[in-house]
Amino acid sequence: MTSSNIINYVVSKTIKFKVRELRKGKKELIDLALNNSINAIKDFMELSLKNKTTSNKKLHRLGYKEIVRRYNLSACIVHQSRNKASEIIKSWKSNKRRLNKNIPLPEPRAQRIRYDNVVFDVIKTENKEFQFWASILVAKRKRIYIPLTVNSNWQKSYLNDLIQEKYKQGSADLVKKGNDYFVHIVIKKEVEFKPQENYNPIGIDVGINNLAVVNVNGRSKFFNGKRAIAKKKHLNKVKAIYQNRNNLKMLEAIKGREQRYFNHINHNISSWVINQAKLLNNPVIVMEDLTYILDTTRVRKKQRYIHQTWSFRRLQNMIQYKALWDSIPIVYINPEYTSQVCPKCLSTNKRNKHNYKCRYCDYEANADHVGAVNIRKKFLESISFEDMASINNAIGFSFKETQTMNIGKAKKYATKQEGVSPPITEVKGIRNTYIL
Repeated sequence: MTSSNIINYVVSKTIKFKVRELRKGKKELIDLALNNSINAIKDFMELSLKNKTTSNKKLHRLGYKEIVRRYNLSACIVHQSRNKASEIIKSWKSNKRRLNKNIPLPEPRAQRIRYDNVVFDVIKTENKEFQFWASILVAKRKRIYIPLTVNSNWQKSYLNDLIQEKYKQGSADLVKKGNDYFVHIVIKKEVEFKPQENYNPIGIDVGINNLAVVNVNGRSKFFNGKRAIAKKKHLNKVKAIYQNRNNLKMLEAIKGREQRYFNHINHNISSWVINQAKLLNNPVIVMEDLTYILDTTRVRKKQRYIHQTWSFRRLQNMIQYKALWDSIPIVYINPEYTSQVCPKCLSTNKRNKHNYKCRYCDYEANADHVGAVNIRKKFLESISFEDMASINNAIGFSFKETQTMNIGKAKKYATKQEGVSPPITEVKGIRNTYIL
């Protein structure tokens, strides 16, 4: 194994902390900085429209000195305001072109300041009640220290490792929600992907009726979605009531409640998957590329709203970032025919709701289980180890068309029975597979 086959990849994670109760003086300084930041964004937006430019360099030359003098802000806050103003104008112009109509210019409202790792720092003290503090700039040459609420051991572990420089510190955001303040700290680390001679794939089929079916060594774990569907339908009815009343505050509250509920479910599923992967030698997680799932699937009218608003990618993203953090590679494959190919005789059959039955060999199982098995099988049958060459210069394996999912035996048997067709290897191959 040569060092050229080893790929280093930087992964990041955001840790959120609530700021403890502050004195009146510090609250006023933070509120002033947040309001001045919003005003600076508005001023940069005016300069951008007046001078017909979204270039950060030009905006900096046009307004940096005047905005620093006007609002007494530090350089990092002014730079963040300039970048945010440029992003808003670009997004607004893009939406005007896409929708082909005039839309109002959005007004910046989010009370948030982003700091880079040069001006932001985390400090550990001997104070037992307030052990960890964040050092932030609120004005030009004006720095304050705010205490962080650390409620769990994993938060404390991350902060200790960050102070000991086991992780690299990225940017940090100071956020105000209601009357509370929060600090979001980005931590980074470098992980290694080494090529291996053998891999143990975990096939994951993501859906709605079953949120996830995880196939490990041929055995599947089902995460039922009945409660999640019922919860989403109930919240949709509640949202419709408040929407008719034009109660925007309650709509936002219900939206947050729904988001927290599904984040909790996805966190539990993804944690279970990662824990299972850690028990295997050389694990790799295999999932379907569901980028175009809304365009390629049809559902009944009653199911259309749930299907169109369901975030299939959210669970996959959560599994992905947790896997990469623990140096576990992720593979996405072409989803075509994964729920139609018989794992036993390789003929294709249509599923009947949640059931799958092969018309040739009488193999019968849950359709989502068949999908998870085939996802895992596609990886195993399509992997080749050619002198440990890496795919996309990634982690040491390359993909080719499947060998056992060929037309041969399946075609011979498929012609014997009406409605059964052989798998098409050009369609079922995973040429579009990629590794993150």
